[in-house]
Amino acid sequence: MRLFKLAVLSAALLANLAPAQSLPRETRQRILEAVVQIVPFDPASNQLVDWSGSGTIISPDGYILTNFHVIGDEATREHYQWHAVFTTLPSAPDQPPRLTYWARYVASDATHDLALIKIVEYHDETPVPPTVRFTAMPVGDSNLLLPGDPLFVVGYPGIAGSTITFTSGIMSGWLGEDLEAGGKQWIKTDAKIARGNSGGAAFDENGYLIGVPTALLQSTEGGVFEEQFYLRPISLAWAIIGPHVANVQRAPGVQVQQPVAQPTTQPSPGTAPVTGAGQPSGNYGAISIGASRSNIVAAATAETLVYHTYTVAVPAGLASLTISVDGKGSDLDLAARFGTEITSYRTKEEGGDWDFLDLSAVPNPSFTYSNPPAGTLYIDVINVITQPSAYTVSVTTGPGHPPAPAQPAGTVTANTAQSAVIGALPLGQSAQGQLAGMADSASFHTYYVEVPAGVAQLTITMSADIDLDLAVKFGSEIISYADREEGGDWLYRDNSATPGAQFSIPNPQPGRWYIDVFNALGPGQTGRYTLSVR
Repeated sequence: MRLFKLAVLSAALLANLAPAQSLPRETRQRILEAVVQIVPFDPASNQLVDWSGSGTIISPDGYILTNFHVIGDEATREHYQWHAVFTTLPSAPDQPPRLTYWARYVASDATHDLALIKIVEYHDETPVPPTVRFTAMPVGDSNLLLPGDPLFVVGYPGIAGSTITFTSGIMSGWLGEDLEAGGKQWIKTDAKIARGNSGGAAFDENGYLIGVPTALLQSTEGGVFEEQFYLRPISLAWAIIGPHVANVQRAPGVQVQQPVAQPTTQPSPGTAPVTGAGQPSGNYGAISIGASRSNIVAAATAETLVYHTYTVAVPAGLASLTISVDGKGSDLDLAARFGTEITSYRTKEEGGDWDFLDLSAVPNPSFTYSNPPAGTLYIDVINVITQPSAYTVSVTTGPGHPPAPAQPAGTVTANTAQSAVIGALPLGQSAQGQLAGMADSASFHTYYVEVPAGVAQLTITMSADIDLDLAVKFGSEIISYADREEGGDWLYRDNSATPGAQFSIPNPQPGRWYIDVFNALGPGQTGRYTLSVR
């Protein structure tokens, strides 16, 4: 159970609300509803953790944008699954927030310290009906900001008992990822930001969400670490918002944004690596098949390793794909995963989510995928030693087999074999994909179907070349495939020992139906499937 006993605080930390004269009162009331306090739940202790952060509801169905370090550990790239969500009544901003909901982890970008969670339960663990609509703030375009523009920062600066705080200032300028070079990876502001505000909201003069307040530890010239605060521009968050939130509230004219490229600090293919202390943890771009990248990774510390993440666009039809690292004599390590970034290098039993991992003391690690699926491969070069290390990472392939035949019209293709939310599957169309088994849990592909009113019957059919399974639910994503008495929340489920399944649902409820193809066979078992909805 995630229920717990809240400790009674001897005195509440009360913060005065700073007036925001240039935002209408109605807008400020909506902000007070949409900005929430987040406290992760630790299943090991059956308690909430001893820190908190803030977040902002960005869609009527309860998706919340926050910092990764609010819901997890940046050093290990691990995250908690469940999070307590505290809210404030606009009519009582002088009162501490109250535990109102439980939210579940959805996606993250640990490199840019951003994460997405979704409200799925009330505080008593009863499901939130799909008809419930949350107050959400519209997302603006941070790329349009100019120095001198007014900004408003909202969040919860302290732990349980602290009231919501509203401060104002101006947009002071832009910074690159390293906080020095040109680029639009950070927003400078003179608005007061406290640590608990991390993950919260920064709004422009129109009340549009344009940034996420973020706390950073920066070393001074004397080697002392100081906490500094900047804003992550909302443009960087579209990498996790776009694939997962279909009805995000957008400001007029705002389309799905892509992060603005940083022009000066990323190494280019074929160039010599930079000299000096090396580059910090971060995403260093794409590597083409048959190419290599050279760089220097910064020294690790006793508490934190350093990683460089690269991506590879893998086409269909490859017979093999080999990733190798030349550490120039240093013992660098290597990890790889299809579909999403790696969040933990621990063992699979302890939550590691890599496909391949080499943490041995042997230099120059390499991996080879046989018949890799089409999609995006994430590669992490990892430094666990306390000195900078030069390296070259290469991606090569063996002879390919003929590409798969073209998909028929009206077919959705899943571009990853790993667990993922694939997206919409229109009525009358089909989806094709392959799904690899995992060691510690079932892997899944999630689709959703919009069913209009008046449909006499909804038929969902899945065929596969191995024993893949199928589950269906109305209104919200499936959280557990377990039996009902063990917490399974599906409406229909087929986990028989046959490779196909079909559900015919008479007079289906109009709205969004979620369909999961899942693989519970374990590692080494990859199955191809076709899914259709009629």
